[in-house]
Amino acid sequence: MKNCKTEPENMITGYLRQRQLIGWLGILLPFVCMAGASLIEGRGVQESVSMYYYTNMRDFFICLMAVVSLFLMTYRGYCPVDNIVTLAGGFSGLVLALFPCMQSSRSAGELAGIFMLEQGTSEYVHVTSAALFFMLLAFNSIFLFTRSNLEWKDFSFRKKLRNIVYVFCGITILAMLVLLTVLTLVKGPDYVSINKIPLKLEIIMLFAFGFSWLIKGEVMFRDIEVQL
Repeated sequence: MKNCKTEPENMITGYLRQRQLIGWLGILLPFVCMAGASLIEGRGVQESVSMYYYTNMRDFFICLMAVVSLFLMTYRGYCPVDNIVTLAGGFSGLVLALFPCMQSSRSAGELAGIFMLEQGTSEYVHVTSAALFFMLLAFNSIFLFTRSNLEWKDFSFRKKLRNIVYVFCGITILAMLVLLTVLTLVKGPDYVSINKIPLKLEIIMLFAFGFSWLIKGEVMFRDIEVQL
């Protein structure tokens, strides 16, 4: 058929759609969790995205994180290091979904998650994997998305713009991680929890993550092809 794409074109289109899907899922995750818990269960805003594990949105949270993680784990970049970073990022995302954080109203000794670990142990695994997940996403955006065989002076205007966005998104993720750590140490866990600071910073990090993948998926700032 004349309108059918060739195999290389189909592969490129598939990669772009995969990148776009990863981006949209990352951006929408916290908002769907908040809306679902509020409209269906009548829950107020939780202190973090992970706390929606203890609401009616638990299955959605786990499934969406699993989908994003599997997409990352099966994503194939241009170089082996791309595959290693996305594989590790996807694996850490899957771990944080399977090992829930500790609910403040429960004791650390209570069991939680499909592996029925003590909440204190599950919390440690969850926080560690979450930090690794976001750090790898930031590394990917800053160092891998920006790579090119060309020199900066030879980049198109839109390639320069994309790289600036990638770096900004990556730095934003790292800055939010640092801010959360500092506030927890200085103000204390209770202050951070009551003011729902983790949720606010996670929304920013997930938006930065998702936006960088949307740009990589050529939703915007794509190079203009010149028709001869």
